[in-house]
Amino acid sequence: MWRVVPDPFLVAYLEKYCLQIKVILKLWLSFLVLCGQINLGLPLMC
Repeated sequence: MWRVVPDPFLVAYLEKYCLQIKVILKLWLSFLVLCGQINLGLPLMC
């Protein structure tokens, strides 16, 4: 095992990547909620 030296560019990239993941998850959750409201009993059957 080799130690990872924190690269500022890598840290910035990972932070940006995490932010994108959070945005995508938020959109997906609101999409599922919307589908649940449309289909009532079937939130995952969109």
